[in-house]
Amino acid sequence: MSLELSEDARWAQPRGGRPRVYTVYLVFVLALLATSLATVALIWVTYLMAHPGAVPTRVELMAHGLKPTTFVWTIVLSAVVLSGVSLGAAALSPVPVVERLSLRGLRCGFLPVLVAMVGLPALSIVIENIALLSGVEISGTLEMIATTIGSAEGYQRLFIVLAIGLGPGLGEELLFRGYIQTRLLQRHAPAVAILVSSLLFGLMHMDPLQST
Repeated sequence: MSLELSEDARWAQPRGGRPRVYTVYLVFVLALLATSLATVALIWVTYLMAHPGAVPTRVELMAHGLKPTTFVWTIVLSAVVLSGVSLGAAALSPVPVVERLSLRGLRCGFLPVLVAMVGLPALSIVIENIALLSGVEISGTLEMIATTIGSAEGYQRLFIVLAIGLGPGLGEELLFRGYIQTRLLQRHAPAVAILVSSLLFGLMHMDPLQST
């Protein structure tokens, strides 16, 4: 996604004043609430389908949510909700959706993308090892993901890897790099827009280790 504003995006800026970006924070809060409620509802409904008439405790619901099949569906649902919120917010803008979400074609070529695809997983492994050597224990969301993958069998692991690899890359990128960062670039310098969108990204995950 480009850090340069398109001509359509520039024309959409209010004349005589700085563009308003409060919608960024409203959309963020909406996305946070929508994904949280949708995830809880999915876990609750699938638990009741598996245990008709039962009244689950919080611990039982959490355990059910960590089951491989339920876990995959929560990731898919989150991606759908975040994509829907992003597309809906973009559709309400006077700027075309493609421009608002900065979905134009790549300008950097395929080679940098290929390098990033290979380098980012390697960088993630390096950071994880540094954290472990520094005495930082894997906990929170990352621990739950590791537990779920460890309990999966056969094709379930493939579905989990695909869900983790594709789901966030669609929903989260549309929201944070697409709508939020593109909108912030209309008001702030690129460094500020990237920093704020990254902070919101970390806040949504509500896990210090995963947010880094």
